[in-house]
Amino acid sequence: MKKRSRIVTQNSGIKTPVTFQEIKTRIIDEEILIACRKNGDKLPPVRQLADNFGTNQVTVIRAITELVGEGKLYTLEKKGVYVKDTARCRAAAVRNPIVAAILPAIGPSGYYFNTVLRGIETALGSDYRLLVQDLRWSARDIDSFLDDYTGFYRASGIIVRVPEVYAHPGRLASLCDAGTAIVVIDSTLENISVDRVLVDNFHGGRLAANHLIEHGHTHLAFIRDALPETSGRTVIENERLRGFRSAIEEHGLVFEPSYDVTLNEPVDTYDGTEIIELIRNGVTGLFGYNDHNTTHIIRHLVRHGIRIPQDVSIIGFDNIRMENAAHVILTSIDPYKERMAEKAVAMLLEQMRHPEKRFARCEILTPELVIGESVRRPG
Repeated sequence: MKKRSRIVTQNSGIKTPVTFQEIKTRIIDEEILIACRKNGDKLPPVRQLADNFGTNQVTVIRAITELVGEGKLYTLEKKGVYVKDTARCRAAAVRNPIVAAILPAIGPSGYYFNTVLRGIETALGSDYRLLVQDLRWSARDIDSFLDDYTGFYRASGIIVRVPEVYAHPGRLASLCDAGTAIVVIDSTLENISVDRVLVDNFHGGRLAANHLIEHGHTHLAFIRDALPETSGRTVIENERLRGFRSAIEEHGLVFEPSYDVTLNEPVDTYDGTEIIELIRNGVTGLFGYNDHNTTHIIRHLVRHGIRIPQDVSIIGFDNIRMENAAHVILTSIDPYKERMAEKAVAMLLEQMRHPEKRFARCEILTPELVIGESVRRPG
């Protein structure tokens, strides 16, 4: 009976057979795709490959011979082994029917990305198992999660929201080159050369301002989040404000510096002091960074006897139907969370169907105004 080569794992000491088919997979994954070798690049010598994989040179030579026959490698006599076709290597990369979603604020309070996650699950259907990673808003790095899902789980695809301060955006393209489909959503970080689905936050800000101005409001304020975020929410927040201001100024109105309000403490404990002072000084229209914050702001205003919308009109962003202390339906900007999920999954599935291709598309969703009961003419 012919013996198979064996390898000893470092952590358990249990000997595991290593076939030449497994060595073929590891050559493709580790020595070509993950190593980012290109057509014409030389592989390490056979002896080094055997040492790297904990096997013998005969097994490595057999694996290389098959890869040469499949058109993925070629050899030059007395020179070595070279990469012939990286596209074929990507197409042959072994992946499990798993899709990972790395998203912030998943859980009972994650009103926004919970909706996105449900959309991803619906769009994926039953062909793929969905694994979910909750990412803290304060997270600065996602490398450990990428390592887990591309390495241990060998996921076919990943949908991820990348923090604004992530230091290795080029790694995402490298992982795509290595055979993992990746789509980035709701992330404004530049130099990401993979598929992305974004929201036109500038346009959303303009919609809010124009709606308030159409109802006769001329003194409008923007309510930010409590503190700057490493996640990229601050960039998104600034884009909404920039659109808001541009529409105000196009109408010949003035946006005073004091109308750009950053909360001095978390919104759930905020007492509303700055906003109440603005209302007393003539501000009649408010645009909240998102519906979650806006709902808390309404609670503080009602507590101080300010009526919505009789005393002040207010618009949110996200179109989340949340109960509020004024018992009115909040007018809001809808970024189409479900559509974001659908687009992301469609891009991901196309990448997985065509692993030989590289994609770097950018789909920008145009938000729309959803009229509720929180805006009326002043007076």
